[in-house]
Amino acid sequence: MKPLINFFDRLNIKDIISKLYGNNQFNIDLRNRNPYRIVLKEEKCMDIFYFSSPIFSYKSGKLVCCNWVGNNGKFVFEGVNAFLNIDRNSIILENQIGSCIVSFNKDINIAPTLNGILVESKFVDIEVKLYFRLSGRAIYNSSFLAYVSENLPPFLVFNSLFAKKNDELFPVEIICNQIDDNTFKINFHTDRKIEKLYFDINLYLSKLIFDTTVSSKKKNENNIYGEIAFLGSTDLCGKEWLYARFNAMKLENIQAQQVLKAYYYIPCFIQNNKKLKLNVLTTPWCSFGTTWENKIETEQLISYSENIYNYKRLEVTNVIKGILKEKDSRNLSLLIKQDSNIGNTIVATGDNYINPQILRIKIKGDIFDGNN
Repeated sequence: MKPLINFFDRLNIKDIISKLYGNNQFNIDLRNRNPYRIVLKEEKCMDIFYFSSPIFSYKSGKLVCCNWVGNNGKFVFEGVNAFLNIDRNSIILENQIGSCIVSFNKDINIAPTLNGILVESKFVDIEVKLYFRLSGRAIYNSSFLAYVSENLPPFLVFNSLFAKKNDELFPVEIICNQIDDNTFKINFHTDRKIEKLYFDINLYLSKLIFDTTVSSKKKNENNIYGEIAFLGSTDLCGKEWLYARFNAMKLENIQAQQVLKAYYYIPCFIQNNKKLKLNVLTTPWCSFGTTWENKIETEQLISYSENIYNYKRLEVTNVIKGILKEKDSRNLSLLIKQDSNIGNTIVATGDNYINPQILRIKIKGDIFDGNN
């Protein structure tokens, strides 16, 4: 078991801000207490970067830095609210609710995410065991396992991400088996030979963006906690779309009339020249129940994406203004598809802990002065 040092770009929030802002000289407003955002002060306006997951440690209040720290011959890491400890044969993930011991039957490489671990394996026949030190039950499908305790949000979410061969990425399915009340075994399935396999394990965090994928070859499968979308088509999943809705409760202090511009940045695992098309939905849908079989559609196309570094950027100015004006923000949401019928674009969803999505809102005035 080795710490994985380089996985695409190591998650560094300030570096992301510098790239998207276009300048590494920016003024962070320290009055902000919202754990999902960084507020940049400018003359007569503000540039606000909301991340799909919290990015500040609940304990220290500092930005999470995704680095392992050596401690008496062991590696440890503190995420948003998770503490990780790598032992010789296992990894312990814990927070104030409970803990989970994760073990593997093959050698792996691991890297920290915002609140857990990313795992790289050279073996498709790797087996993962999860032992939970709290009572609960598992919800799972072919992409994820979520462990839920009582009526609380999930404690932990396990996600298959993708397999890799040469420069191609493709979907991977998981097979879950319960061994006893607290122990689960996870194996993997893919329809191709692979060089590497990637999955992650995180202690769950509430999200800024509610979303789910729907897949034509998994017509009745809901993917509420899935972290990756193969927008377009694949042999294993068929045609895939992404539904998304911003959580207006977390867009605090902003008034609709203040909004100058708003952009939605969706991270790509491999950038390409294909465009995503953004459709607006005015019919509510349930992220826990939406499937390909009961999906809703719309022809209200509002924009196409443009490439910004490893992101697909979509303008959502009018959507954000509409959400801030609406009494019920569920009435305004998004349907995202790949424009091309050939191939796919592989992106992170709002549940991703490695490459969080970003909502950027430029506003006039000062959201903290009480005169919005």
